Amino acid sequence: MTITVSRDTKGILDQADRLVTNYNDVLSKIKDLTKFDSKTLEKGALFGESSVNNIRRELARLMATPIEGLAVQNLNTMGEVGYRLESDGR
Repeated sequence: MTITVSRDTKGILDQADRLVTNYNDVLSKIKDLTKFDSKTLEKGALFGESSVNNIRRELARLMATPIEGLAVQNLNTMGEVGYRLESDGR
């Protein structure tokens, strides 16, 4: 019997891309729910809710936190493998 072990690089990249897509979707939803239009005075359902801002900050922190236990220590954050946050946080 032969057992072959290999890295599923494409699978890893697909999962990372899904993570980024879902993260961006959550941030878009948060932005929509917390919006305020100064011309129409229209507010999102969660406008002014401080806990939503705490959630947004915690998500951003988690995306930047190094992943412990990886064999390659200089490639353990999303930024180190090529993902970048834009000025809008996505």
